[in-house]
Amino acid sequence: MADPWILLLNGQFVDAILAIFTNTMGFWFYALVLFAFEILVWLKTESPTMVAITGIIISSAMSILLPTEAVSFAYIAVGLLIAAILWKIFH
Repeated sequence: MADPWILLLNGQFVDAILAIFTNTMGFWFYALVLFAFEILVWLKTESPTMVAITGIIISSAMSILLPTEAVSFAYIAVGLLIAAILWKIFH
């Protein structure tokens, strides 16, 4: 992991901010951000379908951007969200 102060001095502001969180929480930081967003969607819409659809979109995008160690979380999230949509359709 990179030192946030060195990243800040090099002008990499976003990387410096992310390094602060990923140095302490690891790649669980990205999972917490995803779940926080999903909670906000649930509070706003109260629809499990919207939560599942936004979760699939965000998890798919995260699987492209995340390091290889954390991609398995995105695949698990996509699988669970597809299962939630299928449950909503056939229940």
